Amino acid sequence: MIFNNVHLLIIVILFHVVYILSIFDIYFKSPIVHGMEPIHINVTPAAKRVVVISGDGLRGDRTFENQMIHTPYLKTKVFNEGTWGISHTRVPTETRPCHLAMLGGVYEDPSAVTKQWRMSDFNFDTVFNESSYSLGFGAPDIIGILQRSISSEKFESYYFNNKLEDFSKDGTASDIWVRDQVISFFDGAKTDASRNEKLRRDKVVFFYHFNGLDTTGHAFLPQSEKYAENIELVDSLVKEVVEKMEDFYGHDNQTAYIFTGDHGMSPAGNHGDGETVVTSTPFIAWGAGIQKPIKKYKSGHDDFSKDWGLDEYQRVDIEQADITPLVAALNGINFPINSVGLLPVNYLGTSENYKSEAVFTNAKQLLNIYLKKVEIKKEQVFYFKPYPPLSEYEQILTKIETLIKEGNHEAAQEESIKLQHTSLDAIRYMQHYDWSYLMTVVILGYTGSIIYSLTFTIKTYCFQKKKKGSNLRKQFYSTSLYSFRFD
Repeated sequence: MIFNNVHLLIIVILFHVVYILSIFDIYFKSPIVHGMEPIHINVTPAAKRVVVISGDGLRGDRTFENQMIHTPYLKTKVFNEGTWGISHTRVPTETRPCHLAMLGGVYEDPSAVTKQWRMSDFNFDTVFNESSYSLGFGAPDIIGILQRSISSEKFESYYFNNKLEDFSKDGTASDIWVRDQVISFFDGAKTDASRNEKLRRDKVVFFYHFNGLDTTGHAFLPQSEKYAENIELVDSLVKEVVEKMEDFYGHDNQTAYIFTGDHGMSPAGNHGDGETVVTSTPFIAWGAGIQKPIKKYKSGHDDFSKDWGLDEYQRVDIEQADITPLVAALNGINFPINSVGLLPVNYLGTSENYKSEAVFTNAKQLLNIYLKKVEIKKEQVFYFKPYPPLSEYEQILTKIETLIKEGNHEAAQEESIKLQHTSLDAIRYMQHYDWSYLMTVVILGYTGSIIYSLTFTIKTYCFQKKKKGSNLRKQFYSTSLYSFRFD
């Protein structure tokens, strides 16, 4: 059989079909892995409840500037009660992906871009799923999404009407709504036996979402006085909410508080990209199990924070996904199974044994993701090559367990942190496992397209009789388009 252009075209088409299928399999396949056993810290929790407060669209520099001039209440926490730093977000710096990282430790599924980062076809585990009871107050595009992913028995949600989110004016009305709802909820719980019982359980997680800053930033820009006034309002609302909770719980010192933002905002009032002021959000933690202000080392400052007037207090930065294991470690809940966050040990104001157990638990949870991915991949390929540094992971686990039992906590934490990073590298190894295959298909597909185009053109114009100019031009254009239309 003569090998001609038709055969070559068929081969090119097949390569492009495989290429497209590979793209969907590798890039648009959910990062979520199911079927893993949950894992939790094996010590008495440092906090009975954890409160996560999110300022949507809140920039880190505007929060901390001029010795926190806009946030006098949160300033007392940084100076006297807790630890602070910058939470670094990842692109896309959009509301849903950032909260997914914050509360589930998972960075966004690429397929969500087809839905403008507002939804995903895949369910994900969060700190709410693993809690005994959780509450969420805030915007419908966040609380509503969380509500659809969590059992109604675990998560009680309250969100405002979209009419409150008016981009023609500042967003303070929605923030005040959240404050009013939280206070009303706790007031009602005093006479509601069922609600009171749920609130007094261990392993409870609260989530307060102040959306007004994002609205104000878009409408008036983040360098405006309106934006600064909205920050000041949120600071005062946080104070009211915290005081209401402390009063309800009788100041039992069993509540941990985390204040942060999902993303920042550019000077033009936009977000979504990787500009520093967009990816840098505030992070302040205080309360049960949280490290008191660190003044001994005074490290962590750079050009970004040099003018804030906070040099006396150590700045401890985290990645946004690290919030998830911190909540889990403080509250004693199962670590969300797909979280890729690294526990920020410097935020724990607990015993060394607690820290050792917490970071070891986080390391084992990350290792479990890799092992599950290995299990799945082995079923899909004829030959599998595991990640070499984890070929003897059982020995690593045994070594860390022995160090903890012997009370050698410094060494145990060092080994656990090393295992954390190795496991993350192994997870990336699994994510990139098919890249060589994909690149081979891409190269062959495009090479075939070029060869087909050249052979068709040469055969048509060099070995056939010349046709009329208009027909030749028409055939040339159609040939070029036909050759590359599969790309």
